[in-house]
Amino acid sequence: MQARGILYAPDYVLNAGGIISTAYELEGAQPDMIRQKVASIADTLSAVYRDAATSGISTVEAADQLAEARLNSTTPHS
Repeated sequence: MQARGILYAPDYVLNAGGIISTAYELEGAQPDMIRQKVASIADTLSAVYRDAATSGISTVEAADQLAEARLNSTTPHS
């Protein structure tokens, strides 16, 4: 798709809202906070697109690298 000029959004980035929502609901978070957290998916997707363009890699590779970095980080991500 990249070779054809199609900008692909990795599905697990876009579908993260369900997991985020469920996790915060289980913690008792208020709906406004949950919406704020889900809205941050747009920032994550922007970072994926930026990293892919900067590094010359696919958006899938960029999303994988971002996910791995976050999983390996000792700093909690909101």
